[in-house]
Amino acid sequence: MVFPKAFIFDVEGTLIDCAAQMIDCWEHTFTKAGHQISRSELQRYSGMDGEEMLRSLLPAASTTMRQVLLEEHGRSYRRDFLDKAKGFEGAHEVVARLHEKGHTIAIATTCEDDELRRYDQMMRVLQYQIFRSNFIMTPMLMVILMEQLSIQRPQMLRASTSSIMLNRVIMS
Repeated sequence: MVFPKAFIFDVEGTLIDCAAQMIDCWEHTFTKAGHQISRSELQRYSGMDGEEMLRSLLPAASTTMRQVLLEEHGRSYRRDFLDKAKGFEGAHEVVARLHEKGHTIAIATTCEDDELRRYDQMMRVLQYQIFRSNFIMTPMLMVILMEQLSIQRPQMLRASTSSIMLNRVIMS
């Protein structure tokens, strides 16, 4: 088995436990805009790109309306929900250990800079990153990162599940 040279971490949902806060914020944003979307319906879209989610949930909404909702969600999340998120237990230790062993650390997130700085107070991992992407994790992003880091596919691991699970693999 080839152990990866590089690890790319998603932030929200991988290093930071914020699913409940995101759902709460979307619920608040939709209600404020006059849309009634149940929590269980929102949970089905948890982790999905906001624009994609809005196209699915509100197919008749204009591009402008979707943009307004996205902007309101962002403001509301930073103001009322961001500080309620928590770093996953073990996230810092996993990333630090990988860095100590000489692995390249990359971060992929659509977070705004202020959100990412706040998240880093919870997870303390940005000091180890050598690359940050402002895109959600997609196969194309993986190809771009591999090219920029000059590595082959089996040498990179995409970490987009709970860092607790990854911790069990790395630390054992």
